[in-house]
Amino acid sequence: MSDRPGEGAGASPDAPFSVHHLGAPAVIPAMVGSMRARSLVLPFVIGAAGVALSARAPSSAHAAPPAFPLPSLSAPFPLTLPSWFPILEDRAFPSLPPMPSIGWPPPAVATSLPSVASLPTALPAATPGKVGPFTRGAPYSLKVRTDKPKLTSWINQVPFARFGSDGKTGLIASSKMARVVTDQSKLGATLASTHAHRSDFSPDVKRVVTSDEDSGELHIYALPSGKLERKLEKMFWSWGSYGMPHDAAYEVSFTDDKTVHFHNGCQLKSLDVSSATSAPVPIGVELCGRPTVSADGSRWVVAQEGKKAYGEGLWYAKVRTIDRTTGAMRVFLDESISGPMTDTVLSPVGDRLCFNRADKKLACVTIDDGKVEDVSDGPASRVKSFSADGKLMVYADRTGDITTTTLHVVDFTSRTVRKLTTVPRWLDYFGFFGGHRVYAEEQGSYAFDLDANWQMEVFTKDVEAQGWAALPGNPKKLMVSRASISTRDMYWADFPD
Repeated sequence: MSDRPGEGAGASPDAPFSVHHLGAPAVIPAMVGSMRARSLVLPFVIGAAGVALSARAPSSAHAAPPAFPLPSLSAPFPLTLPSWFPILEDRAFPSLPPMPSIGWPPPAVATSLPSVASLPTALPAATPGKVGPFTRGAPYSLKVRTDKPKLTSWINQVPFARFGSDGKTGLIASSKMARVVTDQSKLGATLASTHAHRSDFSPDVKRVVTSDEDSGELHIYALPSGKLERKLEKMFWSWGSYGMPHDAAYEVSFTDDKTVHFHNGCQLKSLDVSSATSAPVPIGVELCGRPTVSADGSRWVVAQEGKKAYGEGLWYAKVRTIDRTTGAMRVFLDESISGPMTDTVLSPVGDRLCFNRADKKLACVTIDDGKVEDVSDGPASRVKSFSADGKLMVYADRTGDITTTTLHVVDFTSRTVRKLTTVPRWLDYFGFFGGHRVYAEEQGSYAFDLDANWQMEVFTKDVEAQGWAALPGNPKKLMVSRASISTRDMYWADFPD
């Protein structure tokens, strides 16, 4: 599952670090917001007619043609951008021009895919004084605390971290290595995986599954020893398949202690990890798109890319559920009703999917009945994050003012949208930890307690806060990090009551 709050495939609020997808889907998906990449490989071909920007042709193992015709190409060469090259984010380029999308490999022909005839035929009309069907609730009244969490230095140069349900066993990973963590902070075995930020722990925390972004391999490790139990090759569309990372094209999840489900971008499969010789079992028909899975692994959805680009992000035309047992598919969201959608986020309990519209407003759909509801009445952040119980969601306004950030909390039970706070700095990443506490970061960072009604500064505005990881169910301890161009320092933050 994805590893940063509020973004991408099944982002669990207690398992942060998802990938921040940027506005040029065909060329620049490698510039990940959480890593602030300063270099990137761009395929360029220099010919007699000039310089042509292109995509690498598929390998023979995945002989699918690109989505638009390309001339005959030679091998690309890497272009490394200097550290001062601008980072492409909302605040730097508020309106990027549309770019063609390379898309996924074309799906196999399915004989019968679900229709959308049973979906609602229209969206509810706007009502004055309300945010869609939600009531504009009273703002939170937060006490600004002057005390701060105790910061204990832990490790540096590791951009990803994730912990199992025991709150003690974890995985840290970078583009070059991955290691087991025991007893919260003790470094254990070094794993064979690289770019292993798609991972999941078994419920008993005796195994971890990773999908290796470089090789496209599926790895199963025993814990806490880190012993490699299984390695399955060519399970995913890897960097080598199309010359660019497809970090949104695969997802992994432990269903129970012995079963892993994974989606390779075109088909859901299951694997019995208790057997050393079991083979992956395909589930249902092939249908390519972006997979997302709920935190407990019970609900899978796949969003199919549309044919048009409306600015930043990947834009989707249809979203379907996939029954993980039978493979049966059902359309619950269609652009003919909702309009084009991007930056989809699935609730941890799998009951709703939230997304941004072409006008950047935020909307959500309840999956069982296909009912679409507006959540914001203006442009909203591409990042949004659910609480672990799926009852709350946090997002930020995006009005064009980069000097302040206003956070809002959606309560799906009381049907209210409430302003959390406005702070005089840019906060671009946020999510829940330890129940109903929120952590928000970018230019410095803050913690908010929604139940006790307080806010606390963690890092000051001059600190570039980059990345955090929660201990499931623990509201008093958080892994936080600060970064510069050359280093990243991780700390354990112990919060007072």
